[in-house]
Amino acid sequence: MNKLINFFQSLEPKKSKEEINLLEKIYKNIKLNELEYNEEKLKLNLYLNGDECSNEDIALYEKLKNMEIDKELFPNLFKWIKLMNFK
Repeated sequence: MNKLINFFQSLEPKKSKEEINLLEKIYKNIKLNELEYNEEKLKLNLYLNGDECSNEDIALYEKLKNMEIDKELFPNLFKWIKLMNFK
C-alpha cells in the first residue's frame, strides 16, 4: 500500500514558478499584516507595550532586524527599529 501511495505522490507535478511566487506573496502578506499590527501599536507608544522595552520588543526586533522596513509605509516601525538598534 505504501509503495502505491509513494508512486502516486511521485507523479505529482513540481511546483511552477508562478505557484512558488504565489506562496511567497501569501507569506509576505502574513508578514505585512504583522507589520501593520505593530505599526498601529507604535503610534502611541515608544515600545510595543508602552514606555519600556519588553521581551515582545526583543523578539520582534530579532525577526525584523535584517529586513528593510519602508519608512514611508511604516514610519513608526522604522523609528522603533532605529531605537532598538541602540539597545
